[in-house]
Amino acid sequence: MSSLLIAGLICVAAAGAEGLCAGSGVSQFMKELKQPRWSPPLWAWYLVGLAYYVACFVALHRVLKTGLQEAAPRVALILLLALMAGNAGWNWIFFRRKNLRLSFWFFVPYSLLAGVFLWTLAQVDALAAGVFALYVAYFPYALAWGYGVWKLNR
Repeated sequence: MSSLLIAGLICVAAAGAEGLCAGSGVSQFMKELKQPRWSPPLWAWYLVGLAYYVACFVALHRVLKTGLQEAAPRVALILLLALMAGNAGWNWIFFRRKNLRLSFWFFVPYSLLAGVFLWTLAQVDALAAGVFALYVAYFPYALAWGYGVWKLNR
């Protein structure tokens, strides 16, 4: 099976898991939240999600294409799968449980995991690391937004 197909299937499965974890009523919940005045509209959040899956797809494809004979690509694959599972978990915490405090604190180790993954990915494939770095560059904003949402909705 080609690395493109496997990467696509993994991304589709992860997006499905994310949707299941988030549940229904995502748009309504986002509308009901008090958000910082610098929050983007809902459609922009969907673009962030799309960019995330593009970055994951590129990383998966490039890692799988290199082969998994060496340790670094295997570790990168495991870290990315853990990151994708963590993303689904965050959706469960934020949208299903509506626990804004926990969703903020969950993002801290998620960010550390993403940093370790990015460093590992850079050892395997510079292009994939560059693409994924764009997603990681959004994290300071995401942390500030998560903190703001938590504090505004106590």
